Amino acid sequence: MKVELEARYYAVRDIEILYRLEKEDAIVERVCRKSLARRCVWDIDATKRKFLRVREYRGKTEITVKRIKDSTSVKGTLESSFLLHANRLDSFMELFRAIGLGSGSYQENERDCWRWIHYEGDSREVSWACDITLDYWPGLKPIVEIEVISGGPEAITFLEGRLRLPKRFEGDIADIYTQEHGISREDLSKMRSLTARDFPEIPF
Repeated sequence: MKVELEARYYAVRDIEILYRLEKEDAIVERVCRKSLARRCVWDIDATKRKFLRVREYRGKTEITVKRIKDSTSVKGTLESSFLLHANRLDSFMELFRAIGLGSGSYQENERDCWRWIHYEGDSREVSWACDITLDYWPGLKPIVEIEVISGGPEAITFLEGRLRLPKRFEGDIADIYTQEHGISREDLSKMRSLTARDFPEIPF
């Protein structure tokens, strides 16, 4: 399993973030405009810290096994991903249910994504690259997630200052649902459906 290097920021002013990203158009590529991501998640460990995720996003379906070592750390998640040549999440949901994993938790959120590439001095040599995602989860305020594609933690520190991000959220999405709605990680994993139809919008 590889170690993910990522940081999360909750309750961001998305309009302000969009404005700052657009000002950096020379080094920022918009990977995808706001679009729907569909996923189904199965817990595969009694501690609720290891799970199987099938996600359909931007025309691709990806199977990922994730293990949460420490949700408060930028290096706290291990993952193994498998990109499959299929374009429908539903087929994999049926497959995993058929082999006994149960119905899983079906989830939807909207994502807006950019890739920021930082060059060394005046050269065209890449020193680091990050994906910056604006996530809109049902019943939550906007979330920014920075994932390092190449480079180290200094890339996250640089972007925090450049985008004027709020204090880093020390936890994952499940922790935000606990904070906002009092839903435990275990209860969240048992929810059959997590969509905009299931949660009221939080004024922000």
